[in-house]
Amino acid sequence: MARRFCRLLVFLLPLVFLAVAAPARAQTDTPPTQTSVPPVPPGFQDSWDWLAAFLKEYGIWALLAVGVLVLAWVLLRARIQGWLEAWQEDAKKEGGKVIAKVDLPDQEHAYLEHVSAAYKRFKFRGLPRTSGEGIKPPELDQAYISVKIVTEARRGLRAGKLPREEVEALGEKAGLESAHPIELAEAIRKSPKLAVVGVAGSGKSTLLQWAGLACARACLNDKQLTGEQKIFVATLGGKPPLPILVSLRAFDEHCKQKPLNCTPKNLLGYIQQSFAEMLPDSDLSEAFFQKHLKQGCLLMFDGMDEVDPADRPRVREAVEGLVAEYEGARLFCLITSRPSAAYVSDQMAGFKRCEIQRLTPEQRDSLIHFWYAAVMADNPAEAVRRADDLCSQISHSEERVRELATTPLMTTIFAMVHYSRDTLPRDRAKLYEDAVEVLLTEVLHKGQEAKGLAQWGGLDWETRRDHLAYIAFELHERKLDSMLENDLVDLLWKRFGTDEDAARKSACHFLRSLAERGGLLEAMDDHFGFYTHATFREFLAGRYLAEEKNNEWEKFLLAHLENDQWDEAIRLAAGYLAIKGQGQANRFVRTLAGLGKNDDPRARALTLAGLALSDLRPERILPETKESVPPAMLDLLIANPPRVKPRLRHRLGLALGMAGDPRFAPLLVGEGPGVRAILPEMVKVKAGPFRMGASPEDEAQLKKQKANIYGGEKPAHLVTLSEYQIGKYPLTNAEFRLFWEAKGYENEDYWSKDGWRWRTGEWESGLSAYSESTQHDIRRWLERRPPEQRNQPFFWDDARWNVSNLPVVGVSWFEAEAYCNWLKALTGKGYRLPTEAEWEKAARGPKGNLWPWGNAWDVEKCNNGEEKGRLEQTSSVGMYPHGESPCGALDMAGNVWEWCTDWHAEDTYEKRAGSSVVNPRGPETGTWRVGRGGSWLFDRSYARCACRSRFIPVDFSDFIGFRLVLSPI
Repeated sequence: MARRFCRLLVFLLPLVFLAVAAPARAQTDTPPTQTSVPPVPPGFQDSWDWLAAFLKEYGIWALLAVGVLVLAWVLLRARIQGWLEAWQEDAKKEGGKVIAKVDLPDQEHAYLEHVSAAYKRFKFRGLPRTSGEGIKPPELDQAYISVKIVTEARRGLRAGKLPREEVEALGEKAGLESAHPIELAEAIRKSPKLAVVGVAGSGKSTLLQWAGLACARACLNDKQLTGEQKIFVATLGGKPPLPILVSLRAFDEHCKQKPLNCTPKNLLGYIQQSFAEMLPDSDLSEAFFQKHLKQGCLLMFDGMDEVDPADRPRVREAVEGLVAEYEGARLFCLITSRPSAAYVSDQMAGFKRCEIQRLTPEQRDSLIHFWYAAVMADNPAEAVRRADDLCSQISHSEERVRELATTPLMTTIFAMVHYSRDTLPRDRAKLYEDAVEVLLTEVLHKGQEAKGLAQWGGLDWETRRDHLAYIAFELHERKLDSMLENDLVDLLWKRFGTDEDAARKSACHFLRSLAERGGLLEAMDDHFGFYTHATFREFLAGRYLAEEKNNEWEKFLLAHLENDQWDEAIRLAAGYLAIKGQGQANRFVRTLAGLGKNDDPRARALTLAGLALSDLRPERILPETKESVPPAMLDLLIANPPRVKPRLRHRLGLALGMAGDPRFAPLLVGEGPGVRAILPEMVKVKAGPFRMGASPEDEAQLKKQKANIYGGEKPAHLVTLSEYQIGKYPLTNAEFRLFWEAKGYENEDYWSKDGWRWRTGEWESGLSAYSESTQHDIRRWLERRPPEQRNQPFFWDDARWNVSNLPVVGVSWFEAEAYCNWLKALTGKGYRLPTEAEWEKAARGPKGNLWPWGNAWDVEKCNNGEEKGRLEQTSSVGMYPHGESPCGALDMAGNVWEWCTDWHAEDTYEKRAGSSVVNPRGPETGTWRVGRGGSWLFDRSYARCACRSRFIPVDFSDFIGFRLVLSPI
């Protein structure tokens, strides 16, 4: 850099002189020459021709001045270079700093050194050894793949809470925050209190570990902070906060053992006691933590889902109370949970929910390369080759396998199994089974296989695995993270012989040998537990349930239906049984599906059975199971009147979608070999007149029910329509998938001219009707979907939105139109989007209902954004059967806004006043397309049959879908 700077000065000094001299030269009587001569000669070619031209242009004094400057540069060059080098060195030093170095009290320094050491290494230690001393596990910042999170920016939208124009713009701008994955730093900048939700192995705990390490290192003025960690700490502002990480399950157990109430005071006492035990010489008092909670603290609570379900409300109140007591500008708080317990953190005051996103293929491949680089550090070329091979195998696997490798944990397990076997299993349970074998059979040092067997007391790996499965089952059953060594030996010794003394010694030796290897059972102080990943404990507990409790399945499963901490273990039990064959796995699922005498337990049992069924490969599912379990789930889902509450029906519906909803079975359609399609179930709407729009009487009734109407809905007027059919449900992901699989996105024949221009990036919606700030937001949102990402719905790969029986979302008006054209071409029938009038008549019927079911608002009759009925996402179609419209159409209120074929105009109804209106089609052109029905995000006012909304045609939000009309019949 210094040399480049020196060369630049050689060029710039003459130019500066000439710039200063230019005014004087302009005052001479010499006219400018016709040909300009470059003041700096190319390549410093000292030719007489150039010199002559220079003298003629600038004169002898200019040449002398240049000579003096060059001479000065030569004399001062060494000193200038020294200055530059000193400046660069200072810059390097300063660049590594986040805060000015300060002297820390010994107490604080000891604490920070302890947590820094604890957080800096990956807890998952399943790295195979290759030679010599084995592999030193990488530090967190050497192989950490930054997880992305999506914040819940929106709660239910209420009538009157936002101006009408804001609501109309929501389709384009409301998804901007919620749908765009961001880093933790950006999320915590928006909200200092975050509830982080993620599936098993998604990296929730590692995210807390990473954040705590960043703050600890910053407090210690440690230069090892990564660039992303520096950004995170800088986002928190001021002096880096003290990190405090608390296991909520451990706190819950602490309160039970004492016994103590789960209160804020006792939570603070537990924090002090747990760290004081780790650092007995540091005298960490409650005052130490109280001071930092007031001055600046990153408070992290891990594992709400690991708390006993009965205790979660009290633990939540303790956390809320502690946060409220010290809440201020310098307190930041993170709490993690799996989705099964997310409802608890959702209820916490002031916390914004955010969801950890699954790894992208690029992140997955990066993690695999990091892993192999650590495992094969002595052979980098082979590490790259093996990593590339694994990445290729995953990329070319069937979708079921690719979906497994979407969390850091499962990707790491893939790598472990591939390292040992070169090939990959195709099932989740088989992947765990192979990983357990790898961890129990890996050789710590080459050439020491016999010694390794002796170390285990001659036990083969299958026996070790079975002992470990028994430990996992007992810990899981007792709701314990760990047990004291003596307690475990008491539990285990009979499996090692009849001579108690010898058996106890063998059991103790087994536990210690197991702990030395890491990755599965681990030792901490005098305790043993599955500290690193509860998922291995869940798999092994499920395996034990499948193998050792096969004569007690019904009794055991019935006793654990209400304990969601067993859900994952039960699913994995079914998956494990499927490895061995069809019979036992199918018997297990059918046993589960048959449990529960009352509706709520039966719904729980069927939900679990559906989830377990989804873990089985299709060829492993017997006809008897397929013909009994999903239909039973569907019967309970659509029972009218409903027999279970919406939240439980919602979980049942999602499980049904994952297991295979019988309503959406593909058929071969068309001539010749045919194309797979799902013909939508349609309901008939009879010909005749109906009242369209909102009347004064409607307005009076709605006002009493705290609902609004809008100007574009007036005046009410009579409209006559011909007979037609409308889809019973909004179009589902299962139906749209077949259009996608048939390469509908690549066939221009199915797209309108404007639609294909949008598909290829040549069409844009006009935004001039919006304010400048809204235009800016909308453009930012639309930029998320460039042409290369217009080959599938925007949320196609997001598990929250892509379950088969959920309405398809993330589709523009053009995509909805193309689907209709594809199905029309395939069947020869007139499928299309409904007109606005057709949609409203199907929703409200000939009597002019305010909502599809009648004139009284009922929050439990649709998926809406109000507090009581809120699900925070789309729901399985048809799960609100008591909310059907007079013609039998379902989900006409809530769930998703639905595209109509009409352009929107505010004065459409005014122009129709006093005239006879038959089969209206709306304006010829416009800026927006009409959307009808409200959605899961909006409240009662927007769920009304007469409510009209408008969205630009390229909108692809998570609350807009569509349904079909068939006309002529």
